Amino acid sequence: MDKDTRFSAQVEAAEELEDNSKIIQKRRERLEKDGAYRVYLPKAGGLKRRTDADVWSKEIRKVASFPEPGIVRDTEGRDTMTKHAKPVPVDSSAQAPQEQPRKPLTDTLKPYAIVLRDLLGRGKTFTVAAKELKQRRPNFTDALKATKMSFRNFVEAFPKLLRIDGSTIYPLGQNTLA
Repeated sequence: MDKDTRFSAQVEAAEELEDNSKIIQKRRERLEKDGAYRVYLPKAGGLKRRTDADVWSKEIRKVASFPEPGIVRDTEGRDTMTKHAKPVPVDSSAQAPQEQPRKPLTDTLKPYAIVLRDLLGRGKTFTVAAKELKQRRPNFTDALKATKMSFRNFVEAFPKLLRIDGSTIYPLGQNTLA
């Protein structure tokens, strides 16, 4: 390498070092401002990350110090590179927001189960029973979709009213011999 090439390489390296220092300082300021962070979770094998796989940890770590440039230490003494730390507010929840409590399935779908029990007679196949229930209660399909259940899961959810034997549903709790 001649002197001119070496000098150009040194100038370029100095400029890149300055850029990196600015980026590290910017990350540090953001972490100090927010006070907490989530840690990057590297991809575990395979070619692509699954769309439902977490990219950032659910656990929130609180910032304790910056022992050296580009490193953040949490309150438990764990070090993380600042480029693998996503700043979040301290009051951010560690878990995803919890769903509002829903009515139990028995409250929502029990009237349909009672109607199904009453129309079964001596027993019917799943297909025939589902068809007849949909004819008698047109809004049953919407109620079933809202609970994200299959017809079979619906029948299994009411063991005190309905009994499955193979592919046939039998009524319980009536004047039956079952």
